[in-house]
Amino acid sequence: MSTYNCFRLARDDRNVLSVCLDVPDRSFNVITLRVLAELESIVAMIEADPSIELVLFRSGKPTGFLAGADIHAFLSHRPTSHSPAAEEDERAIDQILCDGQKLFNRIENLTPLTVIAIDGVCLGGGLEWALACNHRIISDSKSTKLGLPEIRLGLLPAWGGTQRLPAQIGLSHALKMILTGKPLDARQAFAQALCDTVLPAKDFQLHLAKEVSSLLERHHKSDSLERGTSKRRRTQAPAADNWTNKLMDHFTLGRKFIFRKAKQQIATRDPNGFYPAAPLAIDAVEQGLQDRQAGLHAERTAFTHLLRTSTAQHLIGLFFQRERARKQQTWLPLASQSSRTVRLSSMESPETTSSSKQPIERVVVIGGGAMGAGIAHWIASHDMDVTIQELDSKTATAATERLDQLTTSWRKHHSATNDDEQRLRSHLSVTTHTDAIPSADLVIEAVVERLDVKRQVFQQTEPLLADDAIMVTNTSSLLVHQIAEVMPRPEQVAGLHFFNPVARMELVEVVQTTETSMATTERLLRFLKAIGKTPIVTADAPGFVVNRVLFPYLGEAIQMAAEGFDVSQIDQEMEKFGMPMGPLELLDHVGIDIASHVATSLATILPHSECSAQDLQRMIDKQRLGKKNGNGFYRYRNGTKRGPFTEGKELPTASVTGIQKDGLSVTQRRLLYPMVNEAIRCLDHHVVRESWMVDLAMVLGTGFAPAKGGPLQWLEEAGPEIVQPNMQRLFQIYGPRYQPASGLVARWLEKGVA
Repeated sequence: MSTYNCFRLARDDRNVLSVCLDVPDRSFNVITLRVLAELESIVAMIEADPSIELVLFRSGKPTGFLAGADIHAFLSHRPTSHSPAAEEDERAIDQILCDGQKLFNRIENLTPLTVIAIDGVCLGGGLEWALACNHRIISDSKSTKLGLPEIRLGLLPAWGGTQRLPAQIGLSHALKMILTGKPLDARQAFAQALCDTVLPAKDFQLHLAKEVSSLLERHHKSDSLERGTSKRRRTQAPAADNWTNKLMDHFTLGRKFIFRKAKQQIATRDPNGFYPAAPLAIDAVEQGLQDRQAGLHAERTAFTHLLRTSTAQHLIGLFFQRERARKQQTWLPLASQSSRTVRLSSMESPETTSSSKQPIERVVVIGGGAMGAGIAHWIASHDMDVTIQELDSKTATAATERLDQLTTSWRKHHSATNDDEQRLRSHLSVTTHTDAIPSADLVIEAVVERLDVKRQVFQQTEPLLADDAIMVTNTSSLLVHQIAEVMPRPEQVAGLHFFNPVARMELVEVVQTTETSMATTERLLRFLKAIGKTPIVTADAPGFVVNRVLFPYLGEAIQMAAEGFDVSQIDQEMEKFGMPMGPLELLDHVGIDIASHVATSLATILPHSECSAQDLQRMIDKQRLGKKNGNGFYRYRNGTKRGPFTEGKELPTASVTGIQKDGLSVTQRRLLYPMVNEAIRCLDHHVVRESWMVDLAMVLGTGFAPAKGGPLQWLEEAGPEIVQPNMQRLFQIYGPRYQPASGLVARWLEKGVA
């Protein structure tokens, strides 16, 4: 039997061929060009050998079957223009897609039974491969995820996924998976007939062997049927969770309704057409229902077109940035090479090095308000023990009620069982005592945003901490080192700034003081990875990254509202730019009181934020706190926006003299430029090291238009040689808040403009 670089083959006396995928030097299997070539050779061998009874595709890695295609294989051919070279690149991409489609068609038509075993992730091209097999057997591991996430990269499935998924699970469910990119867990996959069997993750290989034997036996007993007919019974039975879905999926009028509804939803979510992959994916599915070859051609053509769009380029860039942020080695140099001096003695001591290897397993959260409860619940949902410590029985009861509400929402979102809920609750407790602190690996302070209160909590907690315990603050606006001044072991103190709502916000800012040790940072990074969060490590500077960059933008929107401009028009301008929500509506969601507090705390580095804080305070005095009490920049009824609180005047449309074209409207320029300027200052002041760190933080932390790639990515594409003179002109008109950052001037000079 031939030897392969990415596969291991084994054949037993029952003529069962095991095809084990194990791509070298990768923690996850991915489809590379070599994988495709070797798989084609294996399939050809199977086609030529009629004695093979069953083919079992499986993984040699503990992380799962396959995480998708190696996107680098496509990026190396990404067309960026309409030149002859670009046309050649397009042909190369089309050929890769065509080869993959043909290969999966051949797998689908193999004579032996084809079975795929999935214990962990099976995404993108991995699921497209799985859909071409007769039987999908998965484990009930929490890490098992099946999905087609291509839409999140600005692309669409193009190895038959848009064709086989609707045939397998029904049109409605398939469109939802394709258009959201959200994966299914084991329970959801089985409920939607995406898999045939779910086996226990414990001793999965043992259970798998028994299941394969059972499949083989059933196949042999079906000798009254033509060989191979019975094996496809499941792929011809689309799932539907009720009779309505069955009727809608199977009849022409029902399908037309489903497609029309999907297109309307896409148009509502993306009225400006920043994300073209979704309508093209719908079109590929729709064409495939009429003619499969037409559908395969449509998904291939759409993928090739989408790969050269700026949206796909930016979303793919953000994907790689996210992967980079999740790697510890990205951030640990920051701890040792920060422009601020970190105490090497604390980083290099044997005790600290040893403790850095200890995983965080037991957590105490001091304060069970909205943030504290959200943090605790999220950690518990990742099978860690968490205790919320509250002041008294009244606040403890309130914290318990918040946890109950979060659990109800979690159960609905995850289709959890009673056993799942019981397991989650077993990791949660609420107390008014300090008994849990001595055994805690991590203590998270999440009390009211007041320096004196936080210092008091740190001071009272410190004597109870274990020697290797870490204490962090969830402050969003205060300096961590000022809170930690009372701590005798400042090297074990840092900031962990979670974003609200915790269950939906992926980002956590890890804030290092000048005293925070590398060992502490390393343990916190491992902890965040374990609970599925993406870190951005920042220096201990006012506002850290997200709030610091966000508030000049919000402040300018507040200023425009104070000047009497219509708030809904202000928001609409930024939604046209690509923001998911305008700045003033965002302030209503954050809370006017909270925004005022942050604006005040930023006054040391953003003096003009004092004006914003004063405007916000006037709103607070009038009980206009935002969405939470129904009145802010907008009026709300039962949580739904009803209209502006006050009417305003029309926005200006004519640019002032001396402004060069940058692709922005007058209002967009006035709002975006302060954000870009402050993003540059974050680099100037060494809050973070690299531009991508700011961009990723703003996309994950604020929803900054993902299709634009981030504020500094936008700057590079608009051109510093255009933005800097424009900023200088706005500085002349509006004053110091538009004074160009030194880094912006430097970028301007680098372009050779003086």
